[in-house]
Amino acid sequence: MRYRYAPTGTLMLEMSAWGASYERRVSDAPFVDEGGIAVVSVRDPLVHHADGVHDSYEEIQANVAAALASSAKTVMLEFDSPGGEAAGAIETARALREMAKASGKRLVGFVNEKCMSAAYALACACEMLCAPESAETGSIGVIKMTLDQTALDGAMGLKYAFFASGDHKLDGCPHVPMSAEAASTIKQGVEDLANVFFAWVGEARGVDAGKLRAMKGAVLMGQPALDAGLVDVIGGRNEFLSMLTGDKAPPARARAAATGGAGAMADYKELVASLKKMAEGDDEDAKCAQAALKKLEAEEPPAKDGDGDGEKKDAKAEGDDAPPPKDGDDDEKKDAKAKAHASSPTVTMLAASLQKVETELAKAKAEAEETKRAQMLAARPDIKPELAKSLRKMPLALMQETLASIPVAGVDPAAAVKVTATRGDGQVGEGDADGRTPRLPADEKARMDAAMGLTAPKGAIRREGTSVVFGVMDPEAARARLEKKNGAPRASGGGSK
Repeated sequence: MRYRYAPTGTLMLEMSAWGASYERRVSDAPFVDEGGIAVVSVRDPLVHHADGVHDSYEEIQANVAAALASSAKTVMLEFDSPGGEAAGAIETARALREMAKASGKRLVGFVNEKCMSAAYALACACEMLCAPESAETGSIGVIKMTLDQTALDGAMGLKYAFFASGDHKLDGCPHVPMSAEAASTIKQGVEDLANVFFAWVGEARGVDAGKLRAMKGAVLMGQPALDAGLVDVIGGRNEFLSMLTGDKAPPARARAAATGGAGAMADYKELVASLKKMAEGDDEDAKCAQAALKKLEAEEPPAKDGDGDGEKKDAKAEGDDAPPPKDGDDDEKKDAKAKAHASSPTVTMLAASLQKVETELAKAKAEAEETKRAQMLAARPDIKPELAKSLRKMPLALMQETLASIPVAGVDPAAAVKVTATRGDGQVGEGDADGRTPRLPADEKARMDAAMGLTAPKGAIRREGTSVVFGVMDPEAARARLEKKNGAPRASGGGSK
């Protein structure tokens, strides 16, 4: 049973697939075991959730989980898909990579014959991707399709009315004319998701996101795909399977250490040097590097004692007229063995894995530097945004030196000095009327307080405990005392006759 594929919404799809006819998929086994390699099929348009018609991201993830749980040492995703729905694609790809990493098994991919857009996002979870000369890869990007059928509605005498809670609730509605603002909002959403796609491919494949954007969603085949870093090996299916099982050398064209010849030797030496550097330490990465070095040493063909004598005997047995071996023959044979070892399947796989590790380490370093930059700028709120933007583009060390050379600006000198109000000891301490002890003798303090008007003067005659003190009364105090006693003021200057 065939169906026409014409979805709407946000897609990661090679556009020639839109409107094309496809055969309805019949549910297959999760994977097929081919000589110890579990092959999981990824075909035709892809959807997020299982619907009984298409391959879905949910089913692909379940199938890979089953394959990783099997006795197979390697799982191969076999692609023949133009892509599909954007929702769930990158999340599934990340999940596949983490599943393979947790299982300790290899996850590789083969393109037979299409691996585009959403399907390519899934392929980026693989540590190695092989494609034949005619295979199509790429179409890295996002599209969103809307339908404006207001003209058709008018021709049919129909007029729809919608009441929405927000201006953007009706963006993309087929019965509402598309406004410029709605189109701009939809386009921005597409660009934002495309940036997520570019970042994922750049992270997984070690390709600069700017270069991916510059491809403008192009589909690449053969050598251009290899040069762009979209695939690792150019070769056929059987050839790739033989390479994975170790029965055959890598195909003639491959990335990294599988390039063959002098290039392979140089890459092999670089690989070994990188592994030795990584093997220093006792963390998990160091242990993996140590194991990889042991595997390389085990695969390297040992030099047999007496090889030269055996070759001489063989040459003598061929006849006295046989030409003597030329100078450098032994060196050529050793070089040939070294080149063959440099192009071995193990070296090829290790080179691809190491490239991914180096990409992840570079990403972690970049994130740490960005965090440091943010902290440095946060400590300098006086730096203007325009200058801060330029400083962020500098190497970390240069940025630090530049910031140190810029004087701190915009700080009020008066505000820079914190002045705290203090109260002197004065003439009193604890135990006085206000709870402090006087520093002066009591009589001297009393006289000083009276002179300063801090206390009211006491009467001339007063009791202090069991004693009566007769003091001197000033005129004003005496007059006030008499008035209080007699109840009426006396005439000024008057007296008795």
